[in-house]
Amino acid sequence: MTNPLKGRPYRRRRAAILAAATVCGICSQAQCPHCAGDVCGNRFGHLDHNIARSKGGAVAAHNEQAAHQCCNLKKGNRDTVEILQTSRPW
Repeated sequence: MTNPLKGRPYRRRRAAILAAATVCGICSQAQCPHCAGDVCGNRFGHLDHNIARSKGGAVAAHNEQAAHQCCNLKKGNRDTVEILQTSRPW
């Protein structure tokens, strides 16, 4: 079975999502609340999955969002909804 994260369609979709992003899909802010841009440069360099792939989330456009590196790494494999329901870490 081939890895769905290595194909050309995935790379194109990832580039389009990251290029179109204006706010982070996790924190809903343009400036990173964790590092104020010192670490991630306020760039949307990570493609986050709303429902983590380790928990059965699909590798599809409806499950993907642009995110700051810091936000995505702090989120881990938790779902976006789970993070917002428990507490805002920022």
